[in-house]
Amino acid sequence: MNKNTIIGLVLIFAIMIGYTWWSAPSEEELAARQHTRDSIIAAQAIEQQQQLERQSQRPLQADTLPVASSAPAEMAVRDSSAVINRFGVFAASAAGTQQDFIIETDLLRLTLSNKGGRISQVELKDYKTFDGKPLLLFVPDSSMFDIGFYADNRVINTSHFYFEPEWSDVRFTGKNNLQITGNDSLRFAMRLYAGASDSVTHTDKYIEFIYSVRSDRYMVGFDVNFVNMDQVLPVNTKDLNVNWYARLLRQEKSLSTEKMNTSIHYRHSDGEVDYLSERKDDDEKIQTRVKWISFKQQFFASTLIADEYFINTDLEKRGEPEKEPRYLETMTANLSLPFNPAMDKQVGMQFYFGPLKYNILRKYKLDLERQIPLGWSFFLMQWINRFAVLPVFNFLEGFNLNYGIIILILTVLLKIVLFPIAYKTYMSSAKMRVLKPEIDEINAKYPKKEDAMKKQ
Repeated sequence: MNKNTIIGLVLIFAIMIGYTWWSAPSEEELAARQHTRDSIIAAQAIEQQQQLERQSQRPLQADTLPVASSAPAEMAVRDSSAVINRFGVFAASAAGTQQDFIIETDLLRLTLSNKGGRISQVELKDYKTFDGKPLLLFVPDSSMFDIGFYADNRVINTSHFYFEPEWSDVRFTGKNNLQITGNDSLRFAMRLYAGASDSVTHTDKYIEFIYSVRSDRYMVGFDVNFVNMDQVLPVNTKDLNVNWYARLLRQEKSLSTEKMNTSIHYRHSDGEVDYLSERKDDDEKIQTRVKWISFKQQFFASTLIADEYFINTDLEKRGEPEKEPRYLETMTANLSLPFNPAMDKQVGMQFYFGPLKYNILRKYKLDLERQIPLGWSFFLMQWINRFAVLPVFNFLEGFNLNYGIIILILTVLLKIVLFPIAYKTYMSSAKMRVLKPEIDEINAKYPKKEDAMKKQ
């Protein structure tokens, strides 16, 4: 390695470090950004409150939930009948009080809502956003998870109802905050009862969402049990409709770069992994069986995995307007799960909420690691990335370095590794430049083809 090359590498390294330091936001800028976010959130809260007040002043519609006890008796009866007509055997669960349950592990902080029985917020505890805030994959007011089906001659959507919590672990019975650590695990359930009433809130017919969590894993088990529901669901039921929606939150400093690495990935049951366009709005209707779908960001993913497979999969990705810098993209997935109420009593799924790290994803043997851009279509490139670049990257990450610095170091190391080849190529080129005048002189002296031997 000559002197000029060493000086060039040092200058590149110094420029990159200087640029990283110069472009980092100051404390004043961070404070201003936070003030702006707080102002937006406050304005949204005021707008929502005003909207609720306006709605409360409107005349009651036919499908409105039961009015307060101060309303006239005949109005209450009429509204009660409307609720029963709309929700059938699940009418008693259409009204309730919002409650959140926190499941905290060494890696995750999950918020479960009794409204819909869903995971409404996910925080990755080992990571922060570019401005030092807790890293949230999605939040309650910009996400939705729903399972739809026919029951009692009506379309039922679980997101409309208030579930009842069920603690399977006596350590946490009656608690809203459930915390585990080490190798510990827990199961927490939400139940939607059929045929309940004001006097009988718990019946022997219910739909149960069971969440299984281990403290040392990013994978969350999600089983849907149908207990004594064969008389409630039609015998000709063939599938359940799963609707998942989320506005993904911004995590990185460069919004444009993060957007270009955000999409919906999915794996066909035959093992092929595909994805929607990362650079524009896109949608896809998939007729074949799908094993999993993933709302993928630059470094993190929220993934829904079927124990068997999904069918009739509709995916949609829409960009967020520039006036919404808090969000990246809006993701929507409408799926179906094969289901026969006469035979099936449980439908199994899993969620993966975590980083896009090759060593973590590889362990699940679901091809989740193919969301990481390692040049999968070119075997030589993927082998170099998997067995050369990734080990070095993981080693450097152990020093808690910024990803930008790690990439810079990898670039310098790659240049050093390739230097012998580059040097040999450079020397060959230099020799040719030196010999070119002599070659030109010989060609001029012996211009004819039959003089080829004389040229040598």
